[in-house]
Amino acid sequence: MSGPNQRDADGDGGGITGTGSVTTALLTGSATANVALTGSNTVSTLGNFTVSGGSLTLVDNSNLSLTNTISGTNLFIEVAPLDTIAVGTGATAASLSAPRVSLLLSPTD
Repeated sequence: MSGPNQRDADGDGGGITGTGSVTTALLTGSATANVALTGSNTVSTLGNFTVSGGSLTLVDNSNLSLTNTISGTNLFIEVAPLDTIAVGTGATAASLSAPRVSLLLSPTD
């Protein structure tokens, strides 16, 4: 799934899983079950993403900004070695809402 500006991922009545790739400047969406995007993803900004009945897992291969509201049972967000995770950008704040939030910067070899 790719798009130059924005991709809206909606799990119609369920979750979203995939080991393919998501390439976009802005990823938003919602689901009622687990969301696991663990492939070769290049997402610049994750914003307004709600998982009402499960966890959100995003593995990203680039610098990643988190904006607006991101919520789920658990949030697990990982970026590649030497990349960064920015929580909020400029005037756009971020709200991470989950009992457990994990932000992981992959170690370098």
